[in-house]
Amino acid sequence: MRNSTDLHEQILKFIDTLFHPLLLYEILQLKTNTSINLISRIIKESNKEISEAVLVFLAVVRYLWKNSGSLQEFIKNNSDLILKMAIEKRAQANLPARALPLLEILDKNIKAPSISVIELGASYGLIGQCLLSPQKIIENKSSYFSRSQQMPDIQEPPPIDYYLGIERSPPDKEWLLALEWHPVLKKRLENFLDEIIADERFKLIKGDAFGFSKLKTVKDLVSNTRPSRVVVLTSFMLYQYNPRKQKLLRDEILEFTGVNSGHWINQTLKVASMESFIEFDGEKVIALSNNSCSSWKWLK
Repeated sequence: MRNSTDLHEQILKFIDTLFHPLLLYEILQLKTNTSINLISRIIKESNKEISEAVLVFLAVVRYLWKNSGSLQEFIKNNSDLILKMAIEKRAQANLPARALPLLEILDKNIKAPSISVIELGASYGLIGQCLLSPQKIIENKSSYFSRSQQMPDIQEPPPIDYYLGIERSPPDKEWLLALEWHPVLKKRLENFLDEIIADERFKLIKGDAFGFSKLKTVKDLVSNTRPSRVVVLTSFMLYQYNPRKQKLLRDEILEFTGVNSGHWINQTLKVASMESFIEFDGEKVIALSNNSCSSWKWLK
């Protein structure tokens, strides 16, 4: 169990890593005793890591405060609500760049007239929106990604006809933006949300990854999109479960793809080494520079 003094110091140390000139006011409020005590309670009552607890606390405060009045007074006067939400909420990675190496995989590894993608643990479905609008993404790279971002090496976009995202707790747009603490990255995310608009090929539903194959929406997709090739996508979510749950979900995905002649793409990492990579039907095919997929290389 962490010593309270040590925990406070570790929280302050992580907060310092978030510093940006445009965030000075918010960072100073994070370092008050009121905020540190609340973050400590979030860690103890939710078992979140320090990094997630700080980022979720900051996101909750932004989400509720909306730049109205004194931030310090707002935190003091709404500490119970902030604590409750920060314990319940979780950090959800919403990184459109994770779709970029997937476009190469779909292009090179799946030869089919059309493709339907089912993403488990889809968050806001930004990967799906990127997959459905690759041409616009590639043509406007600077609006959504950094200069160093690797782009997919494809002659033409793969024929993705439909995307279904399944998320246990889908975030709304405001929560999505509140979670992005870095001003430059937040601006790129805003650009993406404003310019990449989901159409009738996109659907995001509330549901659990476990038992996904029994969902009516999934059954309807399989029956209504034949002979489209079905691809199940798990993007940096499987490793978060314990070994028993990993096996349960892995078995369900393999049974589903086997019955439906589909494929499974698994973006994941090894926690011990933080090695990020992509598996296609259980075989490691791409090494990633990081879980943001800023660059990648094929392994064969």
